[in-house]
Amino acid sequence: MVHNIKDDCLIYYISLAGFAILMQAGVPLTELLSFILAAWIVGGISEWIGATPRLWHFRTAAFPPLFLFLGCWPLEFLVIRGLATRMKGSATLQ
Repeated sequence: MVHNIKDDCLIYYISLAGFAILMQAGVPLTELLSFILAAWIVGGISEWIGATPRLWHFRTAAFPPLFLFLGCWPLEFLVIRGLATRMKGSATLQ
């Protein structure tokens, strides 16, 4: 049986999206959008910092791929935020 990395990525992002949705239940839309904006800012800066000394490069342009910008960064940021508030027992969800 041949292992397909695309299947693994699909499973990862579907799981991540489901977990992000569960973690953000009850969060106001404005707060949710502010977290996504923060993910874009932090993700963009970190990718730029990593690409500047040529730790990695982007194949098509000087910018990160669209899947990172629209999918990976916001989803990972929302999951991290959701886990942190659950572990802390944050008042933002009360």
